[in-house]
Amino acid sequence: MINELSILDDIFNSAYAAFPELSCPSYSPDVDVLETKNMYTISMNLPGLTEKDVDISLKDGILTVASAKTEETKNEKSEENAENDEDKAVYLIRERHTMEFARSFKLPRDTDHASINASFKNGVLEVNIPRKEAEQPKRIAITAA
Repeated sequence: MINELSILDDIFNSAYAAFPELSCPSYSPDVDVLETKNMYTISMNLPGLTEKDVDISLKDGILTVASAKTEETKNEKSEENAENDEDKAVYLIRERHTMEFARSFKLPRDTDHASINASFKNGVLEVNIPRKEAEQPKRIAITAA
């Protein structure tokens, strides 16, 4: 049985074959970065994820937020145990089975790396990065020789 959407699949699949970099669509979540006198705050929309799905790391002044989530496939009615054709379910398009991303941010020099904290609520990750006092230039006394 041919459906209207399968024709589009052929068109897009041939385009992906010509341009391999398009064959693995990437996801980049929306981000807001807020600066106040005492803190930087990164807010990131991550619908469908939980705090267990997200990894935050800090190395050499680079804060990275990453996730690799694979959708579980559950077929309660498989073709073998379907009693009739009405019980069979077939995906016409399936694009939500994986979501992988990594976003990196170079932190300014005035950040307190030891006090960074994060929270996750209603699909929004919030990373709070406290600021420390900027280092003042040190005066070096000159002695006569």
